[in-house]
Amino acid sequence: MAANDIATSETTEGPVLAIINRRHRALHKKQKRITQMEESISQGKTLNKEQEEVLRSKPAVLVLIEELNKLRDPLSTAVSEEISLATQNLVEILYFGSLLDVKCQSDLDSDSISKLRSLIMSRVDSSLSHKDALDCCIDHAKLWLAKSDKPIESNSNVSYGALREQLKKFMASDYFTTRLDCEQKEVDENCKQDSVATGHTVSTCSKTASIISEELKFFY
Repeated sequence: MAANDIATSETTEGPVLAIINRRHRALHKKQKRITQMEESISQGKTLNKEQEEVLRSKPAVLVLIEELNKLRDPLSTAVSEEISLATQNLVEILYFGSLLDVKCQSDLDSDSISKLRSLIMSRVDSSLSHKDALDCCIDHAKLWLAKSDKPIESNSNVSYGALREQLKKFMASDYFTTRLDCEQKEVDENCKQDSVATGHTVSTCSKTASIISEELKFFY
C-alpha cells in the first residue's frame, strides 16, 4: 500500500482499525498467492522451496483471517465507545470550567477546573506560535484523559487525576442532577418578584401622575 493510501486509511478508520485492516489485506493477498500455487500444482507445475513454504502456511493464514474477521466489529465498537467517552470527559472539563455556579460547591476546586479549561482551549503563553500553543493544549487534554498524577501547572499542587476524581464525585451529587429544577424555581421566583416590583412601580407612577394632574389644574 502506498504511503498516501496508508495515511488516508488511518484518517478514515483510525490507527487501530487501520492496523487490523492492513493485516487483513496482507493475509488475503497471501491467500490469493496460495490459491494460485494450488492451481499451478493442478496444472502439473513444480513449486520452489519458498513457494512450498508459503503453501504450507495455508491453515495458519485461514485461521488468522477468520480471527481478524471476528475481531473487526468488536474492535470497531470498542474504539467508538472509547472515543465517545474521551469526548464526554473533555466536554465535562470545558463545560464546568466555564460555569460560575459550581463555585458554591466547597468540595470542588472550581478555580483549578476553570484554569485547566483555559489551559486546554487557550493560548496561555502569547510568546508561543499558534502551533506550539495548540500542541500545549493537546498535551493538557491528553494528561486530563489519562488521569495523570502530574500537576496541572508547575506551581499547582492539584493533579489532573485528582481533579477528575473531584469532578466525578460532583457529578454523582444531587446538585448535579437537580440544579436545573432549582434554577427554574429560582427563575420563577425572580420573575414573581420582578412582576410584583413592576406592578408596584406602575401603581406608584400612576398615583404620582394623578397627583401631578390634579395640581396642574390650578395653573390652567
